[in-house]
Amino acid sequence: MPALSIHHLPRRIRAGSSVRRLTYRGAGIATGGMLFVAALLALPGVIAPAFAAGSTGAPSALHVTVSAGNSGSLILSATDSDGAAPTQPVHFFVTTSLFGGAKLVPIGVAHSYGGFALSYKPTVTGRQTFTAEILDSSGAVLSSGTSSFLVTTRTAMFSPSETNAPKPLASFGRGMVGVLLAIVGLIWLTLIVTLVRVTRGTARLAT
Repeated sequence: MPALSIHHLPRRIRAGSSVRRLTYRGAGIATGGMLFVAALLALPGVIAPAFAAGSTGAPSALHVTVSAGNSGSLILSATDSDGAAPTQPVHFFVTTSLFGGAKLVPIGVAHSYGGFALSYKPTVTGRQTFTAEILDSSGAVLSSGTSSFLVTTRTAMFSPSETNAPKPLASFGRGMVGVLLAIVGLIWLTLIVTLVRVTRGTARLAT
């Protein structure tokens, strides 16, 4: 029996096969288009985190300068890696082990109107480490830098005028002491007078 080709099939069957082939092709094109559009829509979500990760990686460096000021104060300032002034407030810290272990203690914030410089009066002498940080709105560190300085002059935590200032109740206390001494003296005097009278009365009764 001779093999049959598509040309020997009825026209209706050939038409149906063509329609099915066109349908499959159209479905394939539509599916490919949808996948392409989905890839385009997902592309920003893939690229954006990569840029974000690059921008929030290791904090950039700050150059911290510490110099001696007037009356035992220190002047702390910070610039970026290019030597330019920062564009955001700079938070300054001093490293201390007073509370157990090395800890950063905030000592102030420098703003643009102060030239991003901070005046600080140390309370202890010796080599101290100062840290400068620029933070974002969430508190993450954007830039940071450290510098050490040998402090030779310290400022007392309480000035002599404050420690020697008159106490509000000092005069009242001194007055109370005088009153108590007077009361004790009157009690002793009363006891002595009573003892003398009792002794005299006893002597009269005996005679």
